[in-house]
Amino acid sequence: MKYSICITTFKDRIDLLKKLIKSLRDFTDSDIFIAVNGQANEKFCNDYRREILTLCSNYQSVYPIFFLEQRGIAKMWNTLIVHSGTENNL
Repeated sequence: MKYSICITTFKDRIDLLKKLIKSLRDFTDSDIFIAVNGQANEKFCNDYRREILTLCSNYQSVYPIFFLEQRGIAKMWNTLIVHSGTENNL
C-alpha cells in the first residue's frame, strides 16, 4: 500500500523530530511531509529554518512546509494531506 507520513512540529521539538525521521527512515522509504509551525508573536528563526532544511536534505524524500506564523493544528494537517499526493496518510 502506498502512503505518505505527515508530521507537525515546532521549534521546541527539533531533537524529537531528528530522532523520529531517523527511525522512520530505518523502517520505510515513504515520502515524509513536515509542517513546521511558526512561533506566536516571534519572527521565524533562520537558524531553526536552516536546521530543518539540513535535516530534510540528509534524507531521501523528506519535504518541509513552513508556516512563518503560528497556525492551528487543523490548518497544518489539511496542508500536509493536500501536499502528500497519496490517498493514505499516517
